[in-house]
Amino acid sequence: MDHVVLSATGRLARICLEVPYPVAHQATAAHRRADHDVLVAVAPAYDGAVGVVASDGMAYRLEVARLPELDPAQPWSLAGAPQAAGLVGLGGTGAAVAGLDRTGETRAGAGLGGTDAGVGLGGISGDVAGMGGTEAVVELGRTDAVVGLDGTGAAAGLNGTEAVVGLGGTDAVIGLDGTEAVVGLGGTGAVIGLGEAGETGAVAGLGGTATVVGLMSLDLDAPPLALGTASGVVKRVTPEYKGWESWSLIGLREGDRVLGCGHAADADDVVFITSDAQLLRTAAREIRPQGRPAGGMAGLKLADGAAIVWFGTVAKADRDDAVVATLTQGAQGEGTAKVTPFSEYPAKGRATGGVRTHRFLTGQTHVLLGWVGVPPVRACDTGGHFRNLPLCADRRDGSGARVSGGFFALGG
Repeated sequence: MDHVVLSATGRLARICLEVPYPVAHQATAAHRRADHDVLVAVAPAYDGAVGVVASDGMAYRLEVARLPELDPAQPWSLAGAPQAAGLVGLGGTGAAVAGLDRTGETRAGAGLGGTDAGVGLGGISGDVAGMGGTEAVVELGRTDAVVGLDGTGAAAGLNGTEAVVGLGGTDAVIGLDGTEAVVGLGGTGAVIGLGEAGETGAVAGLGGTATVVGLMSLDLDAPPLALGTASGVVKRVTPEYKGWESWSLIGLREGDRVLGCGHAADADDVVFITSDAQLLRTAAREIRPQGRPAGGMAGLKLADGAAIVWFGTVAKADRDDAVVATLTQGAQGEGTAKVTPFSEYPAKGRATGGVRTHRFLTGQTHVLLGWVGVPPVRACDTGGHFRNLPLCADRRDGSGARVSGGFFALGG
């Protein structure tokens, strides 16, 4: 059966499996780690398609035939796979922007006019960008910028100043020197925050603010889709799909957004992880399935100043094998990583605060990343390059092992 996998860097590929996905995934434990192989979502194809779930609560149909196919026997590298946001054309612009690691050494890619565009920052060579049917190569930081757009000239600032590019009559202004990049895309904006040294992530304008957060099956016999939001709302959506190209999954409150999703039958679990090192595991049966317009219900009681860093589901069949991975960060960037059996975490009712999942050391202030799933668990930086993690430990509230360097995501 065809499955679609989503990498932490937003890339999509398909893989044909003769065994259940968790079994196939565990068989990759001995594989050499490849770029962009950290996976954060998977869904089986149904009638040749899957649903791509966005942070604004919308879902988009994606034909599986459009995706490159992975060899199950080889390392599952998605390095050359397309970006999910560009494939489904979020907000009509298809924009997808990758975050930057601590050194600013990765690329930020944006889709303009429904095509993919790559922009190199901090002196790193730019990718090739398709704009209005032509190709544009942009290098910003150390070198000149040369852009061809439907024969329209482009004026580029050199040596890390400013570049002004005409995009079909719309100007795009890119501010360098570690400040902000603001790009005009036919009236919609994409903002890339670089911070003082490229240390912060990038925020993409996808018809406003939407980003890809997960995948879903379109099979009406699949378990309900569970959604978790930034405010702690949880919802299980009654299976309903009638051939739409795009459709709403939840009535979000103003300012809220979907952080993650996963199918969850009554016997499965839904899981939140928060920045103040709390993990809430709740039986899915406590969350009554609702129709698409409904707004969900209280899932997690979030402490003042805390934020949710991960939401997902764990199937009953995977409960004994699943692990919890967390990564902390302190004021000076120092961190520790920890991997613990999921079975160490007791189930609690919804609308509670969970249990401690990581003990902070002196100077550490918050959990930066979290993930729950069937091992092997992997980590990457924003360029998709793998990072090492410690071996699995038994104490759910331990402090973990020290790690250094930039981390972007944890996944399978």
